[in-house]
Amino acid sequence: MQLLKTLSEKVKDISGLPVYLEPSKVMTDDPQLRLSFGAIESDCNSGLIVINGVATLYARGDGPDYFLSAVVKASYGVNKLVNNRFEVDAGCGAIAWCNFTSEGDGAFGYEEGEKNDFVQYLAKYKFKIEVPYKAFDI
Repeated sequence: MQLLKTLSEKVKDISGLPVYLEPSKVMTDDPQLRLSFGAIESDCNSGLIVINGVATLYARGDGPDYFLSAVVKASYGVNKLVNNRFEVDAGCGAIAWCNFTSEGDGAFGYEEGEKNDFVQYLAKYKFKIEVPYKAFDI
């Protein structure tokens, strides 16, 4: 689990956004990046474990003034991660590598509330973490 915490801290440092590991009950309206983990593969030839995941940029607001500006700024922060392979301390003196790719599907949607209508923004990114076997300790 230490690797995932270290990854979320590194992603936060690069993107400037709050980062939450899913599943998480924390949900705010401000732009945030949510990391979900999927398939884990092993590659005996390279000695690596590969962890695949999806990062979701989420934000919710009520109009174009602050909200649109915040979404653009958050998207720029996430863009610093895309196609920019970076190191993450995997422990045991080993380095893990992480790479984000964009799925290019950011979209606004509308949500009706009891008092206000809200605009919601979601964009998905794929990521992959390559971890040496000796450091694989989730």
